[in-house]
Amino acid sequence: MKKGTNSPDVCARIFYVRAGTTYSIKNIPEGMYYLKIAYGSDWRQTVLNDQCIGKFVYHPSYELGQEVFSYNIVWEKEDDNGNVNYSIPSYELTIGTISNLDGEFKTFDVDEKKFNE
Repeated sequence: MKKGTNSPDVCARIFYVRAGTTYSIKNIPEGMYYLKIAYGSDWRQTVLNDQCIGKFVYHPSYELGQEVFSYNIVWEKEDDNGNVNYSIPSYELTIGTISNLDGEFKTFDVDEKKFNE
């Protein structure tokens, strides 16, 4: 997960999700983010020069998400009692399924070097 748009790309999270499992990410700092997704076997990750580096050793495939997700708090109008309500954006992404739904997450293939930029 990379923080992008209007600011330099900064890795916000790097994590491994084993096939067939579910993973929840919490406490994401406010900002705009895009996803990088890798598939393969034997995951390795490190931090080098303050940059997240990750790769699969066997059968790697890397993708870059085309969408940017807002994790900025949405403030609503003050009510009659002076209370200000807000909502925190959340998203759900299922990877590795084939779907014809309009809400399909679109990616394009990249090489390992581009994946780790």
